[in-house]
Amino acid sequence: MRDCPPCFRIIWFFLFILPLSVSAKMVHIIDENQQHVPANYTGKVTIFWENGCVYQGSLKRGKRHGWGVFVWPDGNRYEGNYVAGVRQGKGLYRWHTGNYYVGDWKDGQRTGKGLFTWVDGSVYKGDFINDNRTGKGTLTWFNGSVYQGTFIADERTGEGKYQWHNGDRYQGHYVNGQRQGQGQYQWKVTGSQYQGAWSQNNRTGKGLFKWKNGDSYQGEFVDNKKHGQGTLSFQQGDRYQGMFANGKRDGQGVLIWSNGQRYEVEFSHGRRLKPQSNHGKH
Repeated sequence: MRDCPPCFRIIWFFLFILPLSVSAKMVHIIDENQQHVPANYTGKVTIFWENGCVYQGSLKRGKRHGWGVFVWPDGNRYEGNYVAGVRQGKGLYRWHTGNYYVGDWKDGQRTGKGLFTWVDGSVYKGDFINDNRTGKGTLTWFNGSVYQGTFIADERTGEGKYQWHNGDRYQGHYVNGQRQGQGQYQWKVTGSQYQGAWSQNNRTGKGLFKWKNGDSYQGEFVDNKKHGQGTLSFQQGDRYQGMFANGKRDGQGVLIWSNGQRYEVEFSHGRRLKPQSNHGKH
């Protein structure tokens, strides 16, 4: 599954490079009565540029001011409010690709509350700052996966909830779009769950993993594997306390039966190296 809808950086080209072409020579400025008017005109006009751009809307002393529609030759279109020549207030920007944004604008950029829809059906609704998803928002992918939480510069950063289309869920901290810090993950199909530390989307650090059958592991993880000191407990009451490496018991440890008997043991890659030693402790 894609982790992110089509990148916002592509949109920068259409929003900020193409509009520079508006500085091309104006061919006609026509008022509501189809009369040519001067460049510093105030009122409703239609402006044609030699590069194919067209603006219909209000001017104030020659600058787009008030409600207007601007169409680029490639089919991109903005319909909304202007102040002193820049997009300001409410507006709709539609790309020729089918993507569109409707919401707040400030100083020519998407800033405030808005809704961005991709042509594939993915939708983001929430806060924007300077054309980036920044603040609180909900991102829904075309396949049904949903993220609700905090964004910074288009990336999931901060606290959030992610539900995959297959029913898996994660609630916790993100940094630059990855699970990082403390969080809880639940697997829908297996019924397993993990709560603890994450690093770059992997279970790394101290945590607790529970299986559906009642078994559990509490201890250290590295890259999603039991690694370091930990306790593996079984639903019938037996448990192992000791060292793990790459997901297997590895090193010295203690087996503790449900009746309280303890056995010192040593493992290598999951296999016991020497016979158990019964100290008769209860």
